[in-house]
Amino acid sequence: MFPRDPNPYQELLHAQLRNEDVTPAYVAMPTPSKTLNLLLLPAGLLRARLRGARILHLHWVFDFALPYAGRLAVLRLVMQGWFAAVLWWSRLIGLRLVWTAHNVLPHDRVFWNDRQARALVLRHADGVIVHDPVVVPRLRQLHPHLPPVTVAPHGDYAGWYLPRGTRQQARERLAIPSGERVLLFFGAVTADKGVPELVAAWARLCRERPGLTAGTRLVIAGRCTDPALEATVRSAARAHPGKIVARLGFVPDDEVGDLLVAADLLTLPFRTATTRGTVVLARSFAKPLLLPDLPALRSVPGDACLRYDPAVRTGLADALERACSTSVRDLEVMGERGRPAGTDSTWAEAARRTAALYREILSPTGVPATSGVS
Repeated sequence: MFPRDPNPYQELLHAQLRNEDVTPAYVAMPTPSKTLNLLLLPAGLLRARLRGARILHLHWVFDFALPYAGRLAVLRLVMQGWFAAVLWWSRLIGLRLVWTAHNVLPHDRVFWNDRQARALVLRHADGVIVHDPVVVPRLRQLHPHLPPVTVAPHGDYAGWYLPRGTRQQARERLAIPSGERVLLFFGAVTADKGVPELVAAWARLCRERPGLTAGTRLVIAGRCTDPALEATVRSAARAHPGKIVARLGFVPDDEVGDLLVAADLLTLPFRTATTRGTVVLARSFAKPLLLPDLPALRSVPGDACLRYDPAVRTGLADALERACSTSVRDLEVMGERGRPAGTDSTWAEAARRTAALYREILSPTGVPATSGVS
């Protein structure tokens, strides 16, 4: 597996893969230096192959983004070439490639040309995993001749992020008054996730409708790697103290539980959507959602969210007004309606389908028979 991410997605999937006679392991990152680890990646892959690994499962490419590439843009081109070399090397030493398309394109720019890099992955891949078949047409736009695609569900986070007590106790730790309504954005704070539009719409609403927004605060929590966007969020928080709260940076697991328990609604105004773990997380905590009407998000029940048309200029602002006008009790009912149900979205099912793809890629024919999408 590469790379390793603090998101519990991989650990929850790996626990169930072991029940499918699969032994998951991360590619070794032997030094504290990200750059040096990338240079040693071919050696790490060879070591894994010699120890019995047969599949390289690629999840994300963010490890190829060097921290100083923003100042020396040519480094993005160099890393794109290195990425291509790593994919070629993995094939040469006998590793088959599986890619989980968490996102069609990265949230933040990684390579000189992210579309070309994604197309390269699709050319090298023996199989692709998606969480929703609506993603497949967008993948075909990158590379028309897709490898076999399997639909494996995104499991929920119930039992992973645990609150440290009651809602009131969580709010006390987060310095949130007990009577306030909390709209929460949680996750990577990026432009692709609509954070600039969210901040602008909420700030405008606070200025123009102070009576409506009284007693409601927007909390933006998560890591932000875009200096300009971070400056925008912090500036808005200073301009609207108590109405916009910026908690930018890595959020520890125990604080994630507090944030979810303390929130009344999650605001996730994505510009595009492939698969969104934050949506699954919100539903695991029975929290209602504010979402754009995008194909990849239509699995959320209509009575469990406030949905708006992203093509309408005032769509997001109108949805925020509805969030302020809906009673807290009605928001609680909406959240309960959105709890995941059934067995098709469990980690066990995700592992079963993932393991089936592994086995059939390694079969003599090499053509998966159980791919969810032709």
